[in-house]
Amino acid sequence: MSEIEIRYQQALQHHRAGDQVAAREGYLAVLQDEPDHARALHRLGNLDMRNGDLDSAERLIRRAIQSDPQLAGACNSLGNVLAAQGKYKQAIEAYRAELQQRPDFAVAHHQIGQLFMQLGRLDDALRAVQKSIFHAPEFAAAYNTLGRIYNNRGELAEAAQALRRCLQFDPDNTEARYNLAHVLRRQGDTARAAELVAEVLATEPDHANAHRLRGQLALERGDSEAALSAFNRTLELVPGDGIALYSLGVIYQRRAVYERAIAYFEQATTKLPDYADAWCNLGSSLRAVGQLEPAETAFRKALTHQQRHPEALSGLAGVLEMLGRQDESLALLQPHIEAGSAPPQLAVVYATALQRLERSDEAIELLSTTLANNPESFDRMVLHFKLGELHDRRREFEQAFGHFEAANRLCRTDFDPDNHRQLGDRIVS
Repeated sequence: MSEIEIRYQQALQHHRAGDQVAAREGYLAVLQDEPDHARALHRLGNLDMRNGDLDSAERLIRRAIQSDPQLAGACNSLGNVLAAQGKYKQAIEAYRAELQQRPDFAVAHHQIGQLFMQLGRLDDALRAVQKSIFHAPEFAAAYNTLGRIYNNRGELAEAAQALRRCLQFDPDNTEARYNLAHVLRRQGDTARAAELVAEVLATEPDHANAHRLRGQLALERGDSEAALSAFNRTLELVPGDGIALYSLGVIYQRRAVYERAIAYFEQATTKLPDYADAWCNLGSSLRAVGQLEPAETAFRKALTHQQRHPEALSGLAGVLEMLGRQDESLALLQPHIEAGSAPPQLAVVYATALQRLERSDEAIELLSTTLANNPESFDRMVLHFKLGELHDRRREFEQAFGHFEAANRLCRTDFDPDNHRQLGDRIVS
């Protein structure tokens, strides 16, 4: 063994032992005598990558590949550096170069799959990760990624199966447990999802995503206090988390504390400017406090990001109707009504505009048809309330009372007596 090789091996031992300072000194000493020593260049580049000096890492690893194009692992390391720099397409090419030398290298296939997922190319991502698993059937991280891909494709049963497979090979994989909870929530198994979230937080009390999911699950079961606690903890861990800000807005909107809801929704739209739901709920809260022009702007913002957003369409139409612009309101909703695919909330707003124009017969006919076409929808509640109001104004009290009874049977509310009293005080004031 040559003197240079002895010094390289000594530096490598320091590297593997975690002594980065001694390893760096050793690699530099090797390169001083042999500037094109490929393995020393590669290892030194990996050290720089670990320390965040990505430009230096890329330069060193490219020199290593130039010096020895067949150096095992160098192209893979280059892919890691490029991926960390956000150069995903270049990183994929680097990983593919590694696979030309080692076609069965499961890690590179997996990394390609992860990058394709980042690029939104889910079919390509799926194929790459499946190749990874073909070459390494017990590769737990690949099953976790496979679960995320299936989740993004909306194939929830396959996602859950892949994530359970990951946990079979790696029972302590916190991310897979969190991801499985996310999938189960989407499948409607909220009880098991909550159990998994609790397991994640027992292991990692500062897992921000798990706290956010805990809040979403609490919000869905109507436990607003638990949801508040979870979302506030999320913001402690990740200040400015857009979903947590949005969710806090939802809680205060439901409590009719609109000023606080507006403040949270405004922050959420700053963090998530393309999130139509945040703009829509901002518009709803602004409308509730009488700020109709700003509400119109918020609803229009929501529609620029999701043209057929039903709540934004109905919200905007409702604001236009409140501003006395009934013709604009009707024109906005008419294409959806005529298509016969309008969700219940759009039909209610359209019926309200018809009512203002003294066309209550048309309004009742529209709402009755919509009610018949939506036998399972929770939004049947608003249809019954509106039909009750229309019949009541026509002094058709028996029909009105029937609709009001049906609406209240469907109505769910997170009633807060203190907030109710505060709302009454504000109205009186």
